[in-house]
Amino acid sequence: MLIKLQNKRIFHIYLIFPKISENGKGTRYVFILDSSGSMRIDKRLQLAKLALYRTLGKLGPKKEFFIYFYHSASLPMEDDPLPATEDNIARVKPWVNAIIAAGGTDPRGALREAFGKQQPDTIWLMTDGIFKVGNDLPVRRLIADLNKDKKVRVNTVGFGRKLEDMDKSLAPIASENDGSFEFINSNLDV
Repeated sequence: MLIKLQNKRIFHIYLIFPKISENGKGTRYVFILDSSGSMRIDKRLQLAKLALYRTLGKLGPKKEFFIYFYHSASLPMEDDPLPATEDNIARVKPWVNAIIAAGGTDPRGALREAFGKQQPDTIWLMTDGIFKVGNDLPVRRLIADLNKDKKVRVNTVGFGRKLEDMDKSLAPIASENDGSFEFINSNLDV
């Protein structure tokens, strides 16, 4: 499957996202995608959306999904969790495609809502940057507090030009929550 991006680079989706869709457990999947302003760089938000679509397409109708975008605030989809049917994936695509990159990088609201309302079995947390702390808990500590019983697998995905640009908590968050961390180089010239 080849996807042509606006800047004329072609990405082979199965090479860029080799493991994202295989790291889920259970039947309730929540995707938390960074839509901060820096996600404009190298079309990172578009890459995150492609990773989302690829993963949703592999789930099948016996699994449910819910999607949040975040920047300085949480942007949940309007529906309850939906079975991952072709019709439901098509139903959310206009909303997903309409999300633009703007604002800061703070997933805490989306994480609190996801753990509190959605009762997920697996969460994918996708970002390109460093989480803003301010007066709130660090993201890693928040997830530890929300997932004390370790029932929820948390996978993390970082998009960037260099691994060093990622929040240093992404890999530990994944390993502490039965998940995996994957780095996606957003500056590939293919």
